[in-house]
Amino acid sequence: MRIKTYIFFTCLVTGGLLGTPGAWAQDAPADTPKAAEPAISSAPPPAAPAPVSATAPVAATAPIRATEAPAAVAGNARHRGFTFELGLGASYTYVNGSTGDRYKASHFGYSPLSVSVGGFLTPTFALALRSSGAGHFPRNFKDSASTSFIGVTGQYFVSSDLFVSAGVGLGLMSKSRNWFESDSSTNYQAGLAFSGRIGYAFARSKPGKNQNTFSVFAEAIPGFYRSNTALTSIVGLQWQLN
Repeated sequence: MRIKTYIFFTCLVTGGLLGTPGAWAQDAPADTPKAAEPAISSAPPPAAPAPVSATAPVAATAPIRATEAPAAVAGNARHRGFTFELGLGASYTYVNGSTGDRYKASHFGYSPLSVSVGGFLTPTFALALRSSGAGHFPRNFKDSASTSFIGVTGQYFVSSDLFVSAGVGLGLMSKSRNWFESDSSTNYQAGLAFSGRIGYAFARSKPGKNQNTFSVFAEAIPGFYRSNTALTSIVGLQWQLN
């Protein structure tokens, strides 16, 4: 009887436990919600970037060459050493003097041979000893007069064709009266004179050891003398060896 009662009680307890699902649910841990899986895109994967070289090639550049030093003046002719000039031309002389001076007048005349001898100190500058002047015949060739310049001049080549020159020196004026007759007489005066000249080369020989240059020039020679002042203007042609 005791055995039957024990078996019955055991079956009752076991059936109650198995038949109560809530009890199991309370004791069982709650299910953890699953993370949403990422959506899979249908687009193709991006292309891999091109490999970058550790040392990118550098564009080749032309070699840098040392530039030559420019000339002192662009386009200058290059001269050196000895120089020599000869010139001829026509002149116009204005002579100012005291009242009654028979030589006080303006006259056209001639410019005899002018000479310059010197040397180039730089490729564009020469220092030279120059002699230049002019003569004319007042009073219908019965009288003659002349003005001369002897001094030191500097010649500067602005370009290969254009030059300027200036100088200071001794001025000489001569007055000859009745120079075709036996009773002719000549009076000389010395003073201070200046020379200013500009010239342009129109022809030259090929460059070499010696170069011949042919130029037109204009020169002004103001002179200051004891009893007269004179201004002589000359236009002519010259040859220069340089």
